[in-house]
Amino acid sequence: MTTSRRSFVFALLVLVVTSACGKSSMSPTPPPVNGLTVVLQTDANHSVVGVTVSLLSDGAVVQQVSADNIGRVTFAVPQGQYSVGVNSFGFVPVSQDVSFSQPAQTVNLSLSPKNEIRIMSIALPVGVTASNIKCGQNVIVHLEYAVSQAYPTIPDGPLSVTAIISDDGVKTSSGSGTYARSFYGKVSLSFGITNCDSPFTTNYIIGLLEQTGPGRPGGGIQTVHAADSVPYPLVWQPGP
Repeated sequence: MTTSRRSFVFALLVLVVTSACGKSSMSPTPPPVNGLTVVLQTDANHSVVGVTVSLLSDGAVVQQVSADNIGRVTFAVPQGQYSVGVNSFGFVPVSQDVSFSQPAQTVNLSLSPKNEIRIMSIALPVGVTASNIKCGQNVIVHLEYAVSQAYPTIPDGPLSVTAIISDDGVKTSSGSGTYARSFYGKVSLSFGITNCDSPFTTNYIIGLLEQTGPGRPGGGIQTVHAADSVPYPLVWQPGP
């Protein structure tokens, strides 16, 4: 064997050994990540974007993820027995048992909208506290509402959102917001303390979501679709 031929064979052996060593040092391909995907479904008039989905195991919450812009969440968890559920504002609570047995698995979860309203916050005039408000001053109530059906036109009637100040269940002052013609939204209602006969010390702020009958505002039949109330210890005195 000539010198040049021996050099070529030696170089080839070095290349083979080097390649073999390189392969042995590579990490193995990682296994597929377990992914349990939940796709939220509801009617065309409601959005499930941002709705929180809970994953539970033996009754304990494992993860909570908000739905993306197509109503989907994915949980990276080991395979096993789970339940997925939604308890979100504006929808009927729902849960479903899932046997997660594949590397990638998808389940659909149907949500039914419901009538609901909640009081988000209450504001008083600048410099006024709940203990020194005077008759004639305003209270602003911020509410959020969701409905399972729209009432955009008469004769079905629009939806109205109302806030009431109540003492022992007796209506004392109220304010109505702009008619709500969408399935969900947020409103801020401002109204004055109008009962000036005597001081009050224990009151409730009540939010009502109502369907108004033909001819409203000012007349017709009102059906309360949802209500929420929070205790709010206003103390006000008669007089301006």
